[in-house]
Order: sequence, then structure tokens, then C-alpha cells
Amino acid sequence: AAALPAAGWLILGDSRSVASYQANEKLNLAVVGVGKRGRYHVGTVPRIGQNLVAVCDANQPHTAGSSGKAPAVPVYQDFRKMLDEMDRQIDALIVATPDHTHAVIAAAAMKRGKHVYVEKPIAHDVAEARRLRQIAQQQKVATQMGNQGMATDSFRRTLELIREGAV
Repeated sequence: AAALPAAGWLILGDSRSVASYQANEKLNLAVVGVGKRGRYHVGTVPRIGQNLVAVCDANQPHTAGSSGKAPAVPVYQDFRKMLDEMDRQIDALIVATPDHTHAVIAAAAMKRGKHVYVEKPIAHDVAEARRLRQIAQQQKVATQMGNQGMATDSFRRTLELIREGAV
């Protein structure tokens, strides 16, 4: 639950750098993959004060279930069509699709200048992960892999104690 709010400070506006982000700006987020985990994100985005601007899932029953949480939000079955049609309206994507599609969708979004938050695993293998890092650096976009256990204050505090030699 803490990971998505933490992603807010990483995923910043339309291809702008962290330095140019305005604190009161809301992000326009699209969720790709609205099955079990994606449905959680569909409900969380508005709850944390950001704009949910689109949902996408190849499985129509999944999008039908998510539209009840966000009835005015456009629904797509193909993330490429969503990106084509809503390009300027989307700042970032949350990718919660089946694992083997994470890197493909994240790369396509980043190549369009979109920031991405990807559920784990971010890629199929190390080579894919390295390629995603290269694309993110080239496009100057922020990325984050969802790993809720590592995004909590207790984890950060434990790490501080280890670094300070207390543990």
C-alpha cells in the first residue's frame, strides 16, 4: 500500500525532470492490467489525489470490473492504442499485467516519454532490465518496480540501523 504513494515522487509530469516538477501538480496516470493487482491501483490512484485517465486490459471482463470504480475513465483493450489516442493526456503508466509482458509495455511507454511504475518482476531477465534502464536514461523518465515490502518506513529504518552498525 505504501509503494504507490512513494512512486508519486518518482513519476513526474510529461517528460520533465524531477527538478521541474511542481509540488501541487496532479499526475495523469493510466493503469495497464486491471485484474487482481491492477484493480487495486484503479482504486488507489484517486484515493492518493492523482488523476486516473485511462484503464487498459486485453481481458474484457477485467475492464468491465474496473469501470465500476472509475466510470468516466476511458477503457482500452490494447495499450498501444491507448498510448496513441491519449498520448498527451498520460504522464505515467502503472503496469500490472502478467509478468511476461511487463518489460514490453514499460519499454513502449518509456519510448514515448512516459514514466512507469511496474509491478514485480520488472523484466524477464537481467538483459531486459538493463535495456529498460537504458531507455529510461535516454528518455529521462522515472521508473519504479513495485515491491511493497521495500517501500515502507520500517524497511528504511532497518536499513539505516544496519548502515549505522547497530545491527
